[in-house]
Amino acid sequence: MFALPSVEPLAVVRPQGVKAKIYYTAYQGNIYGIAVPVDSPIKKIEDLKGKSIGVISMASAGVHIARALVTAHGMNPGTDVNVVVAGEGAQTAALVRQKQVDALSQFDTQYAMIENAGVKLRVLETKDIDRYPSNGLLALEETLRNRRKEAIAVARGYAMGTIFAITNPEAAVQILYEVFPQTRPTGKDEATAISDDAKVLRARAANWRLDKAGVKRWGENSVANYAAYVDFLLKQGIIKQRVEAGDLGDERADRRDQQVSTRPGSRPRPKPTRSSRARCIRGTTFRCRPTVARA
Repeated sequence: MFALPSVEPLAVVRPQGVKAKIYYTAYQGNIYGIAVPVDSPIKKIEDLKGKSIGVISMASAGVHIARALVTAHGMNPGTDVNVVVAGEGAQTAALVRQKQVDALSQFDTQYAMIENAGVKLRVLETKDIDRYPSNGLLALEETLRNRRKEAIAVARGYAMGTIFAITNPEAAVQILYEVFPQTRPTGKDEATAISDDAKVLRARAANWRLDKAGVKRWGENSVANYAAYVDFLLKQGIIKQRVEAGDLGDERADRRDQQVSTRPGSRPRPKPTRSSRARCIRGTTFRCRPTVARA
């Protein structure tokens, strides 16, 4: 009924007649970018000429981002760089450490996991793509018409969870372990596991924040940012047919009755669950209760 995909698949299938929209932009900023070892001589995109760029897989959006950025900076992605598979997490860290790849085209949480594996990275400036939206809550237009209350409930819940995780990342990680024990890392003590996973969460939280896209409401769809991303995708050949930005993420979809707002001067605070109350009792700082704007 509801999904959290990236923008690109919708941009591909929308012209083919799939009547779906992103009604809540969850990742306001572009999660992809180019990273290099912290001591690398590569300082800017132009320095990638003749270098190898590691991606998670050749099906990853990181391939398109790398080739597009190289092209935008006057190079030929087919001959001036070598895009190779570097895997994920510790596998990628090993290849970087052994200097088998010079740079990476992956995304925020992967970079945090690589740093957790002991390889410090530096992300190159990519301000031209920073405001491109990434993932959002998507539903068929028919669903948004007929099951609007459920769509709003999902969006509000997502917003509250987002605010809680931004404000209390360690508590969010502890709750994750409690609800989904299989996510608890093995081979680490509890404190190290929570610290490492909180670092990964903070990396993603940077792209949840409203200021990343210049918006004011949780879930707000910036048609200007969607339009800029469509132009980018079309120019780089990632999509073959233009789609109207308003058909991907319509500003009318993020109405007041699904937004979570905050009072001036206050921090956003979602209502605590039973698990989060338990965390409070054990001393975890908890500061989340939202003020939800009414329709």
